[in-house]
Amino acid sequence: MLSKSFVTAGRASFIVANPAGESVTVKVSKSRSDKLDRNGNRLPPKMWVSVRHNNAPWQWVGSLDAEVGKIVLASTIPSATLLPRTIDIANWALSCIWKELQVPSGYRLEHTGRCGRCGKMLRDAESIQRGFGPECVKYI
Repeated sequence: MLSKSFVTAGRASFIVANPAGESVTVKVSKSRSDKLDRNGNRLPPKMWVSVRHNNAPWQWVGSLDAEVGKIVLASTIPSATLLPRTIDIANWALSCIWKELQVPSGYRLEHTGRCGRCGKMLRDAESIQRGFGPECVKYI
């Protein structure tokens, strides 16, 4: 099962697939924030979300509200290019992750084989199991 720490680590990507073979891939990328609030405290980085349905081109859709595990849609996306069902599926998957729910039988929710923190390909069984490489797991 994927975790909140995997999704919010910085370069997470995961797949949601149904029994019919349809899939949605979700990427969550953490920005490097150098912005400060009015008190001089560093603002938390944004988490940008991109999705794609099956093997369609990637579509940037907005940011992740990490408190509740939901996509906050950007207002600048042309609605004609946005597949609402793809967003609904991505939000459903995020909800399962945040609430630690099992997905129904026949559905898959798994990382894409890349480290959630740095994005490098995972090679050993232990790293694949946890979703983080041996170097990055120290920072989680």
